[in-house]
Amino acid sequence: MDCGTDILASSIMSTVHGELERQPAAAPEEEESILARLSKVLRPEFDCPICFELFDEPVTTPCGHTYCRPCLKSITTLGEDLYCPVCRQGLTLDGTPFLSEYPENRIIMKLIPVLWPDELEARKDIPPAPPPRQDEIPIFALATAMPTMKMPFRIFEPRYRLMMKRVLRGNKEFGMTMVDPLTRKESDVGTVLRVETHRLLDNGDYLVKVVGVRRFRVLERRVRDEYWMANVEPFGDVSFEEEEAMEAMETGRQQGEEDKADGAPFEVEGRTAIGTEDTAPTPTTTTTDMTVESLHTASTRDLMAFAFGRAMKHRIDDPLMPSDPSKFTWWFAHKLRDPPKRQDFLVERSVRRRLKMCCEKFIELEKTAMTSW
Repeated sequence: MDCGTDILASSIMSTVHGELERQPAAAPEEEESILARLSKVLRPEFDCPICFELFDEPVTTPCGHTYCRPCLKSITTLGEDLYCPVCRQGLTLDGTPFLSEYPENRIIMKLIPVLWPDELEARKDIPPAPPPRQDEIPIFALATAMPTMKMPFRIFEPRYRLMMKRVLRGNKEFGMTMVDPLTRKESDVGTVLRVETHRLLDNGDYLVKVVGVRRFRVLERRVRDEYWMANVEPFGDVSFEEEEAMEAMETGRQQGEEDKADGAPFEVEGRTAIGTEDTAPTPTTTTTDMTVESLHTASTRDLMAFAFGRAMKHRIDDPLMPSDPSKFTWWFAHKLRDPPKRQDFLVERSVRRRLKMCCEKFIELEKTAMTSW
């Protein structure tokens, strides 16, 4: 099959010709040094643009770009058209899906064992991951991560390097759970994180930036290659109706009365509730002097107004502070320096109760004249 212009092959030939022109009549004993120089010069050209590692089952697309076949498979969904990640050209050959028919790039397959035999041998030592079940995810046991929040970190342990390699070739998602600093026990409630960007360092460590996607509860754990795999179930917030009933019981209002009076909705993990993300809540005279005792009978809207007002007072220069109540609680917990307290936020399934926790912390800060959360 004709795959068009192979961009990588053209780059390789240009580099080889350049090296040979510098030393066109090399003696046999000098061939090894030329090979070593070519290996060093060409190595960046043999990194897959998706995983940034040495090609594995390299395939060159009709538009001339080369990738690992597993990487191309990882970025498409069954039933969707596949496009080149570099130039966005459709990847089909005579109407046939590209991945199912096109063979590996034989030239690259032959060059890799000649130029980088050690890397190729090291890759053979990495056992392939068994196909995961739909409710099974790899677990990074480290700290509490919050939904909607972004965080960078470095992965340096060999077991988690292997886990990350597999994650990047899959759907780019993994779970994170907190390890109690005293008991070393792992929490059963954690957060699914999705890798947004990553970089592989020369020493094999990964620098990754992730975002919290959703919460889960662990049903069962098992060890795979020294890291945890877990069967999980969704762990979301209670329904809007339950939130309304809780507020009505605590405030003495009729269920739904707050909505009729104030009207604005907010999101509770994807559902509509009270307040808006685009409009910051306005503190009132009743919310500026709240006490721990008065929090119990305050409306959810007043709780948000109080928490938002105090956050503006303490963190007025933070552009990432959301005005949506659910996201606000995650933002607040993300700022806390107390790991167990952060976990308390994660396991709480009521936005109203999480807002109370925010308000209690602000009241504590002002009573003790503390400047840090």
